[in-house]
Amino acid sequence: MNPAPLARCGCFLGVSLSLGPAVVPNPFQGGRDLSVSVRRYLLTMRWYARPEGDHHQLRVAPRLASWNKSSDPDQVRLRAYLDDTESLLAASHVDGLWALRLDIGLPAGRDLLDMADLDNYAFPLACRLDDSELVSVWCTKQHNEQSFVRIDAAHEMPPPSPDVLVVRPTASYTTSAYKEEIHAAVAATVAEKLPAGAVRLELSFLVGPDRKWWHLWKPTIDSLEPLLGRDASEKRAWHPLDGRITELGMHKTVDPAFRYEVMIGIAAQRARQADTTTPGLRSAPGLSLTKGKSLARKTWTVSDTCRFADAVIDNDGRDLPAEKLDALSDEVNCSRGAAETMVWRMQTVLGYPVTAADTSVLDRAVGQLFLEHDPRVRRQVNV
Repeated sequence: MNPAPLARCGCFLGVSLSLGPAVVPNPFQGGRDLSVSVRRYLLTMRWYARPEGDHHQLRVAPRLASWNKSSDPDQVRLRAYLDDTESLLAASHVDGLWALRLDIGLPAGRDLLDMADLDNYAFPLACRLDDSELVSVWCTKQHNEQSFVRIDAAHEMPPPSPDVLVVRPTASYTTSAYKEEIHAAVAATVAEKLPAGAVRLELSFLVGPDRKWWHLWKPTIDSLEPLLGRDASEKRAWHPLDGRITELGMHKTVDPAFRYEVMIGIAAQRARQADTTTPGLRSAPGLSLTKGKSLARKTWTVSDTCRFADAVIDNDGRDLPAEKLDALSDEVNCSRGAAETMVWRMQTVLGYPVTAADTSVLDRAVGQLFLEHDPRVRRQVNV
């Protein structure tokens, strides 16, 4: 990597952990040392789980953000949707830090990867709720006749990928220079854009106490052409193929030492196909979620492995009960036997007293991540 573009744009870059070659090419290439400052900020950044609790069906169809005048019909419809959704959530309350999730249902004939940008759905609702303790916002889209919203307590998770790109733009988010800095940093680091198809993107923003962080979402995503690809039909600048993002998670961490500074962690991967009937339930393309049916050979991802590590830690390293194993095998699209083996592998890398299983580089890296950063694991173990 040539560091010159980074020096010019005033950005720091970093990768938290490198696992070596992946089955799907990873655009964030590992193997670079981080500066002390980037390591500190990377450890400070928080990432939160997607809310999975009870949902509310929206009574008014969700609307995209609109910057038209207040009397414009789009603005009138947007206010009606926000008024009703705010009322729908009024009875829900979470003490402390919390997370929001919005699941957008689109008609069956609609191309999920074209337009309907998720940040433009999430932005107006986050602005309306305007709560300093809202630290995680998720938005998904799938074919469904209905749309849903839910809130939940924020549950901190390890980074969603072992390779997190960290950028620190110095310009105001209202200027083109902000986008140019992020674009240059991503272009200097990303080996190739993500393969065609749906994308899961998570962004973690480290900001000062007074920052309205949702204003950073759109200009940041607009800067990700080197990762997402560019919309060839657009002649104007800053038009990535962000319609292909079908699952978007955005997280906030407040650093009291920051005033107007911003640091952003970027983690992207190919998304699984959205299930068309159940909000938030996802399956790999071409695979059945039905128990007892044969599945294609499982390719384990970082997210899958983290789910098993989290479940093992939650159960104090003991074998998981049958119902939990069934739930996990459905969640990650693996057989019951594969789920049992993965539990054994996670028990091994996390240092629980079991006969050692054969483990992979991915297993050991995820185990190390939990051992170093998860407060539930309280002993030092070499993995």
